[in-house]
Amino acid sequence: MLGSQADFTKLTVQTSWFIPITRQSILAVSGRGGVALPQRDTKTIPIHERFYLGGVTTLRGYLQDSVGPATKASDGTLTPLGGESMVVFNAEVRLSQTEGFGLVLFYDTGNVWSDRSIMLSDLRASSGMGIRYNTPVGPLRLDYGQKIHRRSGESPGELHFSIGNMF
Repeated sequence: MLGSQADFTKLTVQTSWFIPITRQSILAVSGRGGVALPQRDTKTIPIHERFYLGGVTTLRGYLQDSVGPATKASDGTLTPLGGESMVVFNAEVRLSQTEGFGLVLFYDTGNVWSDRSIMLSDLRASSGMGIRYNTPVGPLRLDYGQKIHRRSGESPGELHFSIGNMF
């Protein structure tokens, strides 16, 4: 509706840690969580303000925004609906190889829920590896993430290309 307003509060928190393992390897871990709270007369969070997970910066074994609540069309395609709460954890072992190149081994887990009930027993997960090439504007990243405990009809994993750091 043109000119409509929604009253809500959206809270997100994040922490990242970078722990040297050897001179050429680092353990990088990150945790993020969020909740959106409708206020006053607002009953639901607008779809463009909801949380979405899946893709190159969250759960690399999944397509962009494909984790969490969705609606299924008659042709079987899924449309993400987003949610009012989310949690995501990422861990990477970053290995420097030769000048400018590196390898990454990673594990990602998280989910999005339609309401504010975060259920850690309902997390989706993926693991995989990636190649990095450092450039002046940030690393070029090529990652392949494989789903852990994939569901019926899901692909085994996803390939992602991006520029910049994961976190």
